[in-house]
Amino acid sequence: MLGFIEGDAPSDCHTIIWTDDQIIASMQLLRRFHDQTADGLLAAGTEVVCHNDYGPWNLVWRAGLPVAIIDFDNAAPGRRLDDLGYAAWKHLNLGLVELPVSEQRCRLQVLAEGYGAPPDHELLLAICEAQAVMRALIEMGPTGALRDHAVTQIIREQRWLETHSLALLA
Repeated sequence: MLGFIEGDAPSDCHTIIWTDDQIIASMQLLRRFHDQTADGLLAAGTEVVCHNDYGPWNLVWRAGLPVAIIDFDNAAPGRRLDDLGYAAWKHLNLGLVELPVSEQRCRLQVLAEGYGAPPDHELLLAICEAQAVMRALIEMGPTGALRDHAVTQIIREQRWLETHSLALLA
């Protein structure tokens, strides 16, 4: 169904530090989406329909909180954890914003609890998998300065997670 949803969709979210309330609201929205698609025809025998690009830029925001999901171009059957890993990576801006690891650990716990999942090794593995998929897609793109910048950025994010993954679960 196509319709207009009043609100804003931010375009550049790389430096934003989302509040706990914003993270919780976003994860609750993702959870409701997943619950609505679980075991349905569109899930095609998998857990849910995944958005596959669940970042703050694909949400409609009102009064500082997300109220709707947009841009379902990449939606496909999959696992809840696939979307949750990607969402955690993009909502927390792991490796992009300068926050102490202890604060990112707390934010990861808030995010996981907002969705109703444990902040565990499986979630960290899902974040790593999301980063690997995105890196492969970027590296398959046309060469040039934009691609080089994107590759450099994702390598930085992957290294940050690799370096700090144990501390995120401590």
